[in-house]
Amino acid sequence: MASSESIISLPSPNSSHFIKLTDSNYLLWLRQLKPFLVGHDLWKFIDGTHKQPSAHTSPSTTEPTTTTPSQPNPAHAQWYQQDQLIVSYITSTLSEPILSLTVGCTSARDLWECLQRHFSQSSMASESALRFQLMDLQKGSQPIDAYLRHAKSLADSLAAINEPVSPK
Repeated sequence: MASSESIISLPSPNSSHFIKLTDSNYLLWLRQLKPFLVGHDLWKFIDGTHKQPSAHTSPSTTEPTTTTPSQPNPAHAQWYQQDQLIVSYITSTLSEPILSLTVGCTSARDLWECLQRHFSQSSMASESALRFQLMDLQKGSQPIDAYLRHAKSLADSLAAINEPVSPK
């Protein structure tokens, strides 16, 4: 009997299905890429829960007088290969100016943290500007949906830097 809770297999998008990350669309890019990584069970490489195994196995002692030299660890090779595929995938979604920020990042986690730091710093620098824009927001002649979309965008940008708009 087939289980009613079977997992649906969806085609994997290629990187051309994602917007390229620029200095002005981090939240949109994040909204696309993070669920993709979580959905493909790859987020564990980003959040550090799937730690890098040792590159070599520990030497074992077979007899008291001899030791076996360390051997390459196949688990490390597999982890490294998967991690580098994630690095390749993420970098394919970056615009050239953003890609240049990541030179020297050697793992998916390093790459992600580099991007987080960059966008967190630039977002924090603009916190007061965002708050001012939100407080100064006027509907004017624009349609209500455009006005509300702009207000939500400003509020989302503040929330992304841990400065959410108060419900009051």
